Amino acid sequence: MKEGDVYRIIFKEGTSISRHCFENQLEAYQTKAGEWMFLDRYWGISGQSFTLARIAELGTLELICNKNEVEPVHKYDICKYKPEDRILLTSQHGCCESCRAWYVKTGTPLDKETMLAVLRARIETEKCNVQSSMQAIQRLSDKYTQIEAGNLKVTF
Repeated sequence: MKEGDVYRIIFKEGTSISRHCFENQLEAYQTKAGEWMFLDRYWGISGQSFTLARIAELGTLELICNKNEVEPVHKYDICKYKPEDRILLTSQHGCCESCRAWYVKTGTPLDKETMLAVLRARIETEKCNVQSSMQAIQRLSDKYTQIEAGNLKVTF
């Protein structure tokens, strides 16, 4: 355990706490007395803290990352990394863009296969969009022709 570690609680069966104002992303820090405390990230830098004893009552800790060993990645670039390399830290359950931050471990390389898979999926989506647009153009053109021929009861 070290400064900058971010954990989540894996709750014991039958144990939980309210998710209201609780992110379950806990940043480890040591008090001046040397006691380890865990600050929940829901409110960012202030909020609910837990002692090791309280965590032991609730369950166990699972390491998400150490904030000193990761680098931020822009939301548009995160898709260039393998899914298992991506780390999402949130506050307020990631309710808005400013409450979501993407990271990868420092030095993690971009992944060619992931990038190609993302582009293949986007190409397929755009092909579907083109096909849908072509069908819409045909339907509208048919209605145009009907109205031009005098059928004013056409709906569009």
